[in-house]
Amino acid sequence: MPRQEQVISIFIASPSDVSSERDKIEEVVHEINSTHARERGMRFELVRWESYTYPGIGVDAQDVINNQLPDDIDIFIGVMWHRFGTPTKRSKSGTAEEFERAKARFDEDSESIKIMFYFKDEPVSPSQLDTNQMAKVNEFRNSLGEEGSFFWKFNSLNDFEKHIRLHLNRQMQAWGQANHTKRNTDEGTNAPQTQHTNDEDSAFEDELGLFDLEDIIEERFKELTDIANRIAEATSELATKITSQTEEIDALPKDDSGNVDRQLVRKKMNRSAAEMNIFSERVSTEVSLFNNAMDAGMNAFIQSIQLLSDFESDDNSIERAKSALTTVTDLKQNMESAKDAQVKFRDSISALPRLTVIFNKAKRLSITTVEKFIAEIESGKRLLNEAEKSLREIVDHEKAE
Repeated sequence: MPRQEQVISIFIASPSDVSSERDKIEEVVHEINSTHARERGMRFELVRWESYTYPGIGVDAQDVINNQLPDDIDIFIGVMWHRFGTPTKRSKSGTAEEFERAKARFDEDSESIKIMFYFKDEPVSPSQLDTNQMAKVNEFRNSLGEEGSFFWKFNSLNDFEKHIRLHLNRQMQAWGQANHTKRNTDEGTNAPQTQHTNDEDSAFEDELGLFDLEDIIEERFKELTDIANRIAEATSELATKITSQTEEIDALPKDDSGNVDRQLVRKKMNRSAAEMNIFSERVSTEVSLFNNAMDAGMNAFIQSIQLLSDFESDDNSIERAKSALTTVTDLKQNMESAKDAQVKFRDSISALPRLTVIFNKAKRLSITTVEKFIAEIESGKRLLNEAEKSLREIVDHEKAE
């Protein structure tokens, strides 16, 4: 049976080096529409110039695109990595011009369009790097202000997917809340409406339910805590061993000039190097497990937030949202403590003297391994921050009902 839905239009602006991210946005939009459009009575419509525009004549190619794209886009998504793009007659690049047009609408009426910009924070191979283009990207990013206002950073396609999923879910929540009163009193809406049949409804027959997702979240987040504890234990063990080796070196007999036997020192330093290598191998394995657990846990968490958004406001849904919020804040606190401990340990390792080639190599490996764990924690915290914002919006909205 046909049904009416609000349509929220999304435009993607980007240079050519982030095609995978553009495709990922389309994938996420399709999944959100297929899974949640019926419950929420709204869906996203993706506007990509590749499929939306057609051959025409203008001052330049960008002018043709501008004239053919809708002027009432609801959400603007920009993505950049290491390319800024080709200048137009009116701006430093096509992507920059598209952003400037969206920003002008926002400045005139902040409710008329939502802007989300993402910058890929991933190394670029030397063969791809154009320093002039990279400088323009950095200049543009700096012009947007503090991170979290107009833009976010991401480290990988997987990381980007989670941010997009969380942010689009929040946009749909906000849109639904803003039109809640009007939907209850008027069949009309502020956004266009379209009719859809139920053909898509069978696409996710085997999708996980809220209880299934909560089980996964509990298991994976517990796993994150366990992994962090094991890494903390390995760190403590290594610190104890290095301290012991240092004390042994200090206790070595000295000659009349106050010098110790270099071979004895070398032997003990190399023993410490062996311990560092064992530590690095052990922690590298744990970091990989941490990444997998965070990935699975956050995927389940994002899906659960989407399902919570579909529930009618009642005491049960409020309590579930509050419980999820507590889970997020507790995990963030644990991860912050873990990060602080690792930063302190990394700095202590960095301060060790460079006495032998073997020791120096092991020292660098240990520092690199710890920094990888710190980076994983930071990436996880950014996602948890966005999840926390979504949950607080759900709780605050339900309180206001």
